[in-house]
Amino acid sequence: MATDVSSEFDTWIREKNIQFSGVRAAKIPGKGVGCVADGYIEPGDTLIHVPSTAILTVSPSDCFSRNISVHHALAQTLVDRAKEFKPWLDVMPSYEDLEGCMPVLWTEELAQRLPCAARAYLAKQRTKLDRDTQEFMKLPTRRNAETTAPRSEQALKEYKRAWLLVNTRSFYWDYPTSASTSGAGVTGKRDGNGEKPRRKNARTKSGRNGKMKTLERDDCMALCPFIDFFNHEEGAGGDSGAGREIKAAVSFNHMGFVVTANRHYEKGEEIHVTYGSYSNDFLLVEYGFLPPNNPADSIALDEYFSSYMNTDREELLRELDMLGNYTIYTSQPNSTDSKDSSTSPLPCHRTQTALRALLSDVQVPREHIRTYAQTGEDHPDADPEIERRVRRLLGDVLVETLVKEGEMVLKDIGEGKDGPEGLLVQRWREVVGMGRACADGWCREKTGRGRSEE
Repeated sequence: MATDVSSEFDTWIREKNIQFSGVRAAKIPGKGVGCVADGYIEPGDTLIHVPSTAILTVSPSDCFSRNISVHHALAQTLVDRAKEFKPWLDVMPSYEDLEGCMPVLWTEELAQRLPCAARAYLAKQRTKLDRDTQEFMKLPTRRNAETTAPRSEQALKEYKRAWLLVNTRSFYWDYPTSASTSGAGVTGKRDGNGEKPRRKNARTKSGRNGKMKTLERDDCMALCPFIDFFNHEEGAGGDSGAGREIKAAVSFNHMGFVVTANRHYEKGEEIHVTYGSYSNDFLLVEYGFLPPNNPADSIALDEYFSSYMNTDREELLRELDMLGNYTIYTSQPNSTDSKDSSTSPLPCHRTQTALRALLSDVQVPREHIRTYAQTGEDHPDADPEIERRVRRLLGDVLVETLVKEGEMVLKDIGEGKDGPEGLLVQRWREVVGMGRACADGWCREKTGRGRSEE
């Protein structure tokens, strides 16, 4: 049952002139803080309006002139103004909470047990955190200090907590003017991976040399009190269509952020937004959670294809712009490539092209691979058995590499674990399940028996 957050936070947001109706922040078992309906809500009702005066932003121009990231500047602001933001910060996850769910704070041993896609996301995130932490270390410990004293362990924890709060809770914000409408239709929090819209023509002067710089996605960040408490949920329709319709809509303009209901809500029902259509590897690394039955989930296969590659195959795939980014998806509802495309995990077009290239030495001529890459259909003169062979090869790759790796990790960690190990178990169970379902589904369709039945 959801319980109210502190009265201090309620008082604080009212002092910030944040307007809200029919919604309240609440502690939700197993999910931290979220937003629930405080009464019956109609579609189209405005739930929250956060004025621009209550949005926490920094000047990109100032960041450019100081050669620091906007992310770092926002985190440093949270640290410097912690007393001012205390009622808000007290409701957010503690450093210890973040240690339990954010892989960037895990030990290297635990991090190396993540699936390969999650490790790739984590490497990029660590690069950013290390860069910004170095900037924090350069700052004097007192204003106007002439020398920089070593930072205490507690100070580093406070900064890393602030950095991760910015990472997990910031929204896309392109500094709109009164004439700008560029924020309409934003559906959720900043994704951290370049997928959110950006104001392509937005330019700002650098204070160092006066040159114009285009605002990139990492420059367009803002913290938005109260709205940042909405939890994520992804509908079956993804980030468009039916999936978007069941979520609350987030938009912004020069006057601030607005959240609008897209459907009816009963009192006590949790209200969600969508952060975007992302795999659970991405959501775990960027946000620290694993939504069950995520229709946007996927598995990266590049690491498992590498042992099957050689120079000729790589050169061919590079020539076709098909080298890398091999994936299987939880579901592809618009696909006609499977008898049960709504539930059976399927490989993407790049993966199916690569599988043909892996058979190219003796079974698939290069011309035929080129035809498939360009059209998605096999060459008219292709071997009638090529589809069966491709599917059999994918089953072998999945079962002999990905599934086997996952089962070893699960056996090593064991059952009944919480925190990082519990998340690792949950993720690998998802990966192993998807891998087996894809291998069995493909083999069954063309050969009459599942890969695990052999």
